[in-house]
Parts: sequence; structure tokens; C-alpha cells
Amino acid sequence: MDITITSQGWRRIAVGVVLAMTMLGLPLHKVQADPVAFATILTQALPIEAAVTPNGSRLYVTNNGSGTVSVFDTATSSAVGDPIPVGSGPWGIAITPDGSRVYVANYGAGSVSVIDTGTNTTVGTPIAVGGSPWKVAITPDGSRAYVTNVSGTVSVIDTHTNQVVSGITLGVVTHGIAVAPNGRRAYVTRFGYGCVSVIDTDTNTTVGDPILVGSLPEGIAITPDGRHAYVANNGSDSVSVIDTATNTTVGTPIPAGDWPWGIAVSPDGDQVLAVNNQSASVSVIDTESDTTVGSPIAVGAAPMGVAFTPDGSRAYVVSSGHYSVTVIAVQPSPPLGVTAVAGDGEITAAWQPPTFTGDQPITEYLATASPGGQQCVTNGSTTCVFIGLANDIAYTVSVTATNSIGVSMPSKPSPAVTPMAPFTPPPPNTAPSPGKVKGVEARLRKGRVTITWKPVAGSTTYRVRLSKPGAKKFTAWVITTKRVFRAKVHKGKAYRFQVRAVGAGGRGPVTTLRFRG
Repeated sequence: MDITITSQGWRRIAVGVVLAMTMLGLPLHKVQADPVAFATILTQALPIEAAVTPNGSRLYVTNNGSGTVSVFDTATSSAVGDPIPVGSGPWGIAITPDGSRVYVANYGAGSVSVIDTGTNTTVGTPIAVGGSPWKVAITPDGSRAYVTNVSGTVSVIDTHTNQVVSGITLGVVTHGIAVAPNGRRAYVTRFGYGCVSVIDTDTNTTVGDPILVGSLPEGIAITPDGRHAYVANNGSDSVSVIDTATNTTVGTPIPAGDWPWGIAVSPDGDQVLAVNNQSASVSVIDTESDTTVGSPIAVGAAPMGVAFTPDGSRAYVVSSGHYSVTVIAVQPSPPLGVTAVAGDGEITAAWQPPTFTGDQPITEYLATASPGGQQCVTNGSTTCVFIGLANDIAYTVSVTATNSIGVSMPSKPSPAVTPMAPFTPPPPNTAPSPGKVKGVEARLRKGRVTITWKPVAGSTTYRVRLSKPGAKKFTAWVITTKRVFRAKVHKGKAYRFQVRAVGAGGRGPVTTLRFRG
């Protein structure tokens, strides 16, 4: 008797096989196919997950079949050293925010290995966790690593001591995990139960009821603003969206490819990549409309994990069936080295082109001055001038690059510069110096002296001073606009009086008068 099984029936059988195999600790079936994307990196047996260092320079990939982690230079896509031995059946992987440590869930060994990224060697002994550890997520402050165990628990590791400090029981087949950007919540997919549990990371207890999503939820990723979580529903070929403020799903599930598995949100929050394991493709979701855009991107067979570079230019899709990583060109990397030079009400900005363009020419740069948001567009030129800016206000400039694959994230802002009007020196002083004071006369009466003098052309003030009795030392100069000076004097004592005219042209010569009190 012939028995015919539909394609839908085959998929349901495959889902059941995977569910059973993950619970029993058995490797998944590998399918062979050729990857189609920007570039391909070959790995070892049964690669599963990937993580990129915070500086974007290194890619770490777990090799489930060989018990190792491969390291690649993201600039050249070449291997860095030999694969790093870890525990049996490595699966999930995460890197600390400072980039110093890599945490690897050893599915077959019930442990987590820690790799020092400076030496690319393991440190200490593997950390014993729950049964069949699956995924790892690290809090934004780097202090805790949360590990899902297929046995139904979540282990919490103190990354300072590398000791398990808490265990959270959820129920069998806990798979994906993501920690919110504020570090206060962790979201865990329950593969066999069609739901997501929420953990309060302060108390390490669950919050509220599980959130119902699609069938067999696997991967989960949270947007950079923390407002939404995207869940890959393996059994229903869809992606659910969770509002993290209410912990409820919003809208209808977004259709994806066959058997969506891994999922990642771009660093700018604009796109979600859902990895379709059975259709060997990646669906692209626009987070503004929560709809898929374009055709699925073909990748290697049986893709599992996906990770973005921090600058959002590339995504790495791990194909377990092809023993490879497909590099997807998402958008150009940001322009580099933005500088700004200020002028009178203007700024001239310059920058270096992106280091990654997906082999496509840059067709446009958009520079933005802040504050104010004034923009300047060029057709590939790496300089532009902002005019009409306010003087005496500090501005910075950031730049995005556009080509046929997308728009880059903004560059780092330039150092602040301040436009200002040019300095205008005062006109040179052409006025002549006042002449010598003449007609200086002293009149004595009853112990007082009155000294007068004639006006001097070009003068505005006079500087005068009188010596102390004995005519040796002078008192300080005094400025006056009058042509008269009065003071007490001692009878019979010698005095000297000095006066000079001061005007726009400077100071005139000193005239000295000697007299006795």
C-alpha cells in the first residue's frame, strides 16, 4: 500500500523530531545546499549560533559537531587562530558588553564555557548549569549571564565570579532568551508551550502570566528602545510581536518562511531578520509596519542563528546544514572621521567613506548639523558646506551613506565647532601725540599750592603728580580733565610738580615745575 505524506505533514513530523531530539540531546539532521548572499565563511561541523564583539572586529561561532568555537576577523572573513575547544555540543553564545568574555552554552555537557577574547582561550572550569543548556543572554551591565536549559530552567551566572547564583524553574523546553536594554526584564521562549515567560532580573522570578505567541516559539530579540520583542514561531511559520509595556502581543503574527528559527533586530531598530531553517532563507521585517519586505534572502542549508554587526552593516547567518556562515550585506557601514571647520555663519564638513559597502558604490551622503538639523546632500562627494548657521553656537556634524543596499547608521559626530564673524581690527591711530604742557604756574597761600597750566591741543586728560616734601619721591600719577591742581605743602620745603597731556594720539612729554612751600 502506498502512503503519501503532504509537505505540511513532513514539516510537522520534522518539528516533532526536533523537539524530541533537543530534549534527548541528539544532533539535528543536516541538509546540504549552496548559500546565496554577499559572502560565505566556512566553519566546522554543525555550526549553530554566532555573536559579534561590541567593537565589530570579531565573529564567534559555535560548532556543535566538533565541540569548538571558531573565531573570524570580520574585516577579512578569515579565521583567527584554531577553533577553541569548549564543552560537548556548544549551542548558544553571547559576548559581554565590554567585549572581554564569551559565554558558550555546552548543550551536550550541561555547562557553560567562558572564553577570554584577549587570548581566545577558555578560562577556569566550565560552569555547571541545568540540563541541556540552549541559549545565553547577558545583561547590559555585563554582571549576569542568563542561560536557558531545555530541561525547563534558567540558570543565572554572576559574571564576576562565574558562579551560578540563581535558578528559575519555568517548565520543559525553554529555548530562546533576550534581556531588555534596561536590564530589568528577561524574555524566555517556551518551545513546547507556545508562550513567552518574563523574568524580573532584580528578583529572578517570573512576572505575570506567560505571553501566548505562535506555535513552537524559538528565537527572540528585543528592539534597541526596548519597546517590542520579536518572536520566531517555528511551528506556525510566523513572527509574533510583543509590546513590552503591557507584555501582550500586538497585531497579527507576521508571515515568515518555513520554520523560522533565529531572529535578530538591527542596531538601529529598523529591521528584523528571521532565519527560516527549512526554506534556507532569511525574511526581512520592517519594524515600522511590521510586515515583510522584499523576497526572502537565500542562504545556506538549515540556517539557525543570526547576529548583526554593531554598526548594522552586516548580518551573519549560521547555516548548520552547510557548515558555513552567510554574510548578508544589510547597509553600508557609517562614514568615518567626520571633521568640521567653522567660518562666518557656516561649517565645512569632511569625512572618510564607509569601510563596508557590500561592493556597491555610495550614491549619496547626507550630513546633518546639530543643533537645528540643517542638512547637506552630496552625490558621493565627501565634503559639503552648511551655510546660514548662527554664529556663536557650537555645532556637530554626523553623516549617513546610501547605496543600492541601504542607508547606513549615522557616523559618530564631529568635534564641536563654533561659527563666528571674522575679527575686524580697529583702524590705526593716526592722531598726533599732544605737545608739551606750557604755562605751568604755582601760587602759594596759607600752606596750600594752586598750580595751573595752559590747554594743550589734542589732549583729553592730564596726568599730574606732586613730589613728597624734599622733592625726592613722587606720589602716584592722578588723571584729571581740569587744568588746575591743589594740594597742601610745608613751608620752606622743596617740591616738584609734573604734568603731561594725554589724547587719542598717546601721551605727551612731561613738564616739571620746581617750587618751595
